[in-house]
Amino acid sequence: MRSEGFQLVSQQGVVVDEVTIYGMLRLRMYSFCNFYVQVLFNKNDHKLLEVKALESDDDWQAYLEAKDLKTFY
Repeated sequence: MRSEGFQLVSQQGVVVDEVTIYGMLRLRMYSFCNFYVQVLFNKNDHKLLEVKALESDDDWQAYLEAKDLKTFY
C-alpha cells in the first residue's frame, strides 16, 4: 500500500518542500487533492519508509522540527 500511495502522490501531487532530518532521512512534502502528504525516505538507500496524509496539527511535528524557521526572520 505504501508504494502505491507514493506512486499516486508523486505522479499527481506537487512537491512543496524537501528537508533532511538527522542527516539520514529525507522528508518530502506534497500538495495532493487538498491535503498535504508527507513522504519519508532513507537518504542513503532511498528506501521508502512512510507515506502519511497530514490531518492534524501533531502530524506536522517532524516537518516543523526539521525546518530552521529562524532563517526566515
